[in-house]
Amino acid sequence: MAASFKNIETRQPGMGGKMNGGLFQASRIVASAKKALHDNSDLMFDPANYVLDITFDFLPGESSFHADSVAGWYRECRNQCIEDIKLYVSFDAKEDKDIAGFSNAVPAMLLCFFRDGKVTYFIPRWSSDKEKEGWHIQYAERLWEHPPKGKPSFQDPYCALTAALCEIEHLALTLGEPSFESCFREARQCLTLKQFHTTELTPSLPEYNLKLFLAAQKAFVFGGMGSWNDSPRGKASEMGLIEEYESLSTNLFSQVMSAILFAVNEW
Repeated sequence: MAASFKNIETRQPGMGGKMNGGLFQASRIVASAKKALHDNSDLMFDPANYVLDITFDFLPGESSFHADSVAGWYRECRNQCIEDIKLYVSFDAKEDKDIAGFSNAVPAMLLCFFRDGKVTYFIPRWSSDKEKEGWHIQYAERLWEHPPKGKPSFQDPYCALTAALCEIEHLALTLGEPSFESCFREARQCLTLKQFHTTELTPSLPEYNLKLFLAAQKAFVFGGMGSWNDSPRGKASEMGLIEEYESLSTNLFSQVMSAILFAVNEW
């Protein structure tokens, strides 16, 4: 069984929110790589304190390469003439919202586009180390043999996310869940922030994109025990509101994921 991320903090102080650790890390890697590409500079990346090591295995063959850091991975990608990088997540909002708090459940891929037309993706595997109380993360590169024409693009979900947060905030009030009601309200407020409290773990994103990312991070309430999937679902069932709960929760998860993909990729 996959190990739980419930003890992995990915929150911004003062902003709140717990995002799946794998998704959060991949978002930071892609944002840092895009910034380095834009600035024609070296990549700067500080792993979270729960990460013991991050390694990257490139495609096997005569030119196979192993990197033992995010910076080393990016240097090799530059050596291979990378032109662009995208965060890509294939998800089913109805199903994946129930397992989003666990490792290796909703894998976030690093999608790489090279000058010679080659397209590859790096898939992560997280392994817990109970003795050292941390995680080993290994990314393995795969070739996308028949990629579609063009690159994936993502629409701005600002209005849809705002509406989803308003609706589920009202449901949280109806269910008598003040902590979640406050969480959804604060997520909505993130969309209108003019100043941000950032840390070394804040993704390197433009202001508008960062608003969306922080809102999505705050609204990422899905997972296991103690999450929006837990007691609120039980209350909704008891009150005859389970259909509304499932519909609004699925929509929120979809809009949160859309916000993350847009924020990280579209700039």
